[in-house]
Amino acid sequence: MLVYKVCTETLWADAVRAGAFKGAPVDLADGYIHLSTQEQLAETLRRHFAGQSGLVLVEVDAARLGDTLKWEPSRGGALFPHLYGDLDPAAVRQVQPLLLTKDGGHQIPPLPLWSNLCVATLLCARNARGAPAVIAAGISTVLP
Repeated sequence: MLVYKVCTETLWADAVRAGAFKGAPVDLADGYIHLSTQEQLAETLRRHFAGQSGLVLVEVDAARLGDTLKWEPSRGGALFPHLYGDLDPAAVRQVQPLLLTKDGGHQIPPLPLWSNLCVATLLCARNARGAPAVIAAGISTVLP
């Protein structure tokens, strides 16, 4: 499963040099690194990053984050991924620039289709059964 971090190119470059992303100012203030699922990404960009240039989209393999990744209610009660610890660049699959559109929004690059499907399964598992084991079964029924 994939989760995403939006930050400035400069912050990410500094993190790679340091060997860890400690968070953007809002992350440091809140005590955890804010992440989004594929489904949540467009609204996150609209609410928190409208009109900002020089941003990158960091695609993170959630499985590499271990128990430092927590799913907590946020906007409208939806479960959001929050990372309680540093983000190791080794957990990152790719980093892509987020280009501004004419209206001040962002053009989201193509993302893996299965990421969104896995998130839906995770939310069902956490809400309906609370058993992460259901995630593996959900993925196998969704992917060819």
